[in-house]
Amino acid sequence: MKSIQFIFRILLFLLIFIHTQFTYAQLNPPVFKEASVIPGTGNVLLKWELDQEAIDSAAIVYIYRDSVELQGINLIDTISNTSTLSYIDKNANANSRTRLYILRAVIKEDILNASDSKKFPTILLNFIYDSCKAEVNLNWSYTIANYDILPNVNFMNYEIYVSENGGSFQYIDQTTEKNYTVSDIEENTSYQFYIAAIADHAPDSKSASNTISFNADIAETPDYINTLLASVNGENIELQFDVDPLSELTTYKLLRAENLSGPFDTIQTIHTSEHLIYITDSDVKPAKKIYYYKLASINNCGTPIMESDIINTVLLKVENSDFINMLEWNAFDENNSSTCYYRIYRIIENQDTLLLHTSTNEYSYTDNIEDLLATNSGSKICYSIDCRISGETNHSNSNIDCSTLEPRILIPSAITPNTGNENCCFKPVFSFNPDNYTLIIYNRWSNVIFETGNPDESWDGRYPNGQYVPSGSYIYYLKMKTENNQTIEKRGNITVIYP
Repeated sequence: MKSIQFIFRILLFLLIFIHTQFTYAQLNPPVFKEASVIPGTGNVLLKWELDQEAIDSAAIVYIYRDSVELQGINLIDTISNTSTLSYIDKNANANSRTRLYILRAVIKEDILNASDSKKFPTILLNFIYDSCKAEVNLNWSYTIANYDILPNVNFMNYEIYVSENGGSFQYIDQTTEKNYTVSDIEENTSYQFYIAAIADHAPDSKSASNTISFNADIAETPDYINTLLASVNGENIELQFDVDPLSELTTYKLLRAENLSGPFDTIQTIHTSEHLIYITDSDVKPAKKIYYYKLASINNCGTPIMESDIINTVLLKVENSDFINMLEWNAFDENNSSTCYYRIYRIIENQDTLLLHTSTNEYSYTDNIEDLLATNSGSKICYSIDCRISGETNHSNSNIDCSTLEPRILIPSAITPNTGNENCCFKPVFSFNPDNYTLIIYNRWSNVIFETGNPDESWDGRYPNGQYVPSGSYIYYLKMKTENNQTIEKRGNITVIYP
């Protein structure tokens, strides 16, 4: 049924057109000057002109608009007052689609005595905003109908207008194409655009498109990224960064180098909305190399926006010469002139960690460990350093480095029992923690008078029955293993002297 109605409408329209062109050619069609979309409404303002003959003949203007349902045109209204040269179509909905209009001038309501204008479309404007490039691409279209023989209007150029933050519209450029790119879009600015099309038959008139609006909301970027921590923890390096809490970006890249000057490579991508960012780098050898880090904030386009300062680890090296351990390390935060307080710790197994020294911007220290020989501290003595930047609460730790002493044993040559002084007893002193320990004391007839497997136990010059031995020379036998599983045996004489 609809197809029959459509064919009938087309035939009727063609019949009228042919009749008016050949029978009543003296009546000129309305000059269709404008079809503008009224901002914010989707309504369309139509404007036209009539020649004097049409005015004298009291011509009636018929207004036709395209029909989506019938795929043709429909009469939507008539204007019988020749002094009325405009009309607002309140049902156009031209914000979401393009519409097509035809104006027909009819004398004395005689439909066969009529003349039609060109087909005049509205302009439908769309846009694509690219925050990464800070630009907006405007593109527009309009309906071109081929279902009748009336000519389409020809637009010779298009003017582009912009309004910022609710201000008045300003002309910015013109083009003959149906797209235009506006660059240098400013962030956090409200924009409105429309296109004014100029028809070649009415160069003094402009037909406005729908108005598009958008806010150039670009995510707030950080004003700062502070480096807080680059601390060695075993075989890992723990990092901490402080990002401006007003930042709206949530993607960061951790960059690492083995030299202050680079090159820096991305080793991790982090997605977080936290402003305190903790990162662990496990693919490192912190006891052998210095590592340099920085954190880059990445915008939604994948472009680095801001980088932190460079922060680096502290690499501690310990060398031993006799009873002297020499410590050397690099500066923490080498890229800046911050005052760093270095605290040097001595670490011995089964003992409390000892703070040896605190220095400011010094990078070496000498530790005399001769006094440790009498404490059975072991052959392995380790050190670590932490750094505290002036005014900061965080501290960064270096690696732990150790020196291994050659096994040393000090054996008394004489004792004075029952005197109460330090020479009253026989007890060897070690620079290491002995294992599988055996100490035996013999008299001159090779009889065992003392035996122990405890390296902390000494012989006080007594027989097993508690009586003191006579003065004279005695024999000791000493056997043990070092921490490196080296077996040591010693034999010798010990003299017992009574004052």
